[in-house]
Amino acid sequence: LGHTFFPIIPEYSSVCTIGGMCAINSTGIYERRFGRMSNWVEKVEMIDGQGRLKTYGKEVVGTEGILGLITGLTLKVTNKIIERSMNIMKFQDIEDVVYQLEQLQFHKQILAIEYIGISAAVLCGLEAKHYLVVEYDGLEGDITNYEEILRIQTIRKNIFHHLAEKGFIYREDPFVPLEHFADLIYWLDNKGVPSFGSIGSGYVFPCFDDRKDLKEFYEYLKSIDGTLG
Repeated sequence: LGHTFFPIIPEYSSVCTIGGMCAINSTGIYERRFGRMSNWVEKVEMIDGQGRLKTYGKEVVGTEGILGLITGLTLKVTNKIIERSMNIMKFQDIEDVVYQLEQLQFHKQILAIEYIGISAAVLCGLEAKHYLVVEYDGLEGDITNYEEILRIQTIRKNIFHHLAEKGFIYREDPFVPLEHFADLIYWLDNKGVPSFGSIGSGYVFPCFDDRKDLKEFYEYLKSIDGTLG
């Protein structure tokens, strides 16, 4: 791809297929900047239920395979990000996290904002704080060393693995309005549910150790105008 790249990079990109990403209209770690899969698909080749090879536009993105088997895609690409940097922000109180998110939400150079909750941080061996990991297109962040950025990205990518090893294997992906983010985190913390996620795109990933807790979670999520991803 030379000086270009495909910007939809799922959290677990090493085990994703491009057809599967198209089928579910996948997001990526840089959704805040680049959107979803549907923003980058031009054509979809598909074998339909009668065995015919047909070509569609992006209107079939996200149909989850019910229309046929995807055999090929024509995708758009964009220029590579030449310089990037990061900031790691730590907070004792969730209200301070929300305030900082309000300050950052219209910042044009931000590529991604990741959240790590206190419970998740402790279970992963980090200091007992709320974390925001902010990635910039450019050198605005304090962390500019490429190897250090990769190390931080690896820590973030492995959070769910650490939680799953401790029994928190049921992961959900609710979307919540920013005004209810603190409410959700308070509820999760009171229930002992660790959480992390791409809060720059509005998503938090609570991880449960018992499926019986999910019904109560769904009911609470609905009460704060949240939806499941």
